[in-house]
Amino acid sequence: MIEKGKKLQNLLRMQKEGVPFFASYLKNKGYPKELLRLYIKSGWIKRLDRGVYIESNNEMTLEGLLFALQQQLSLNIFPAAKTALDLLGVRQYVLQENHEFLAFCHNTPNEIPKFVKENNNLKIKYTKLFDNEKLGLTQLKGKLPLYLSSRERAILETVYMVKDADDFKETYELIELLLDLRGELLQNLLLACKSIKTKRLFLFLAKYVNQQWFNLLNMKAIKLGKGPREIIKNGIYNKEFMITIPKDFYEYQ
Repeated sequence: MIEKGKKLQNLLRMQKEGVPFFASYLKNKGYPKELLRLYIKSGWIKRLDRGVYIESNNEMTLEGLLFALQQQLSLNIFPAAKTALDLLGVRQYVLQENHEFLAFCHNTPNEIPKFVKENNNLKIKYTKLFDNEKLGLTQLKGKLPLYLSSRERAILETVYMVKDADDFKETYELIELLLDLRGELLQNLLLACKSIKTKRLFLFLAKYVNQQWFNLLNMKAIKLGKGPREIIKNGIYNKEFMITIPKDFYEYQ
């Protein structure tokens, strides 16, 4: 009984706010399903789904879920694009419970637990936008050191996700807010970026906004491909970057 009591204390000590436990991780830590069922029956933990648990007085968050996927299951999934920018405080914005939470994932869908894929508030984009999968990732400061995209990586991911004029305008406004991006990291990300559309659109917007860091980029080293790219359907054509942009773009300011 003393040993079981210690194991329970250790389990509760391991628990972080908002972070669930996956059964496979707990099994490796010496907690078989039979013991977990006993803890559930005693009211110490609760079952969120098959093979997913959390302390009874704790509630899972999306940040906590991704932290568990990173730390317990060693999956390469992380908050990205506008979600990462929000978590990093770029916009004075608090993520609401029903707000779309975007994560980029370098694993295959089959590697992601069903419980995660069925979460309606979590949108997973399975993509490898950069040659170097770890380039430009950072950790949140505070109680939950979650890996996520840095501001430099996140804005390129945001550009990558642009699909209409509204996205275009919001991305332009975000770039206006990013006054102190790191030129060297941006350069390396642009060199590693696999999407010609993303690189062209980002450079167009960055040049138009005229942030100081834009002048630190070596444009000649960045491969922009050949031929035009349609960013916005029925838009106007920009000859320098060979992309289509919204017809009312020059009225944004």
